[in-house]
Amino acid sequence: TDSGIFKVDDAISLDQISEEGTEIISQRLIDLSTALNHIPTVRAITEETQKLMRGSQIRISRSRLTVKSGSHRHSERLFKIVSHQLGVVILVRPRPGRGDISLQTVRVFQMMDNK
Repeated sequence: TDSGIFKVDDAISLDQISEEGTEIISQRLIDLSTALNHIPTVRAITEETQKLMRGSQIRISRSRLTVKSGSHRHSERLFKIVSHQLGVVILVRPRPGRGDISLQTVRVFQMMDNK
């Protein structure tokens, strides 16, 4: 059974962890941006990302959202911003405005270095 990018064959059993220790978890752990691959990405410049990290809203043009307008209502779904430079993944919710859209921070995740 699969769920998106997650495959049963990639799962680790408790027996494997008992036998091989926690090192197997580190080897098989996927990064956050991969785990959230099902959430569409909005590209943002560093200054915008920093504002969102502080909880401020930013305004963007509707054309920057990657989901076609007919597939989902923008205000009902989450988008993500991935900044490897700042080491964060930010979940944002769009708020429609006049012409533009405001992005409001829902959650900021610090990325971990798996190496």
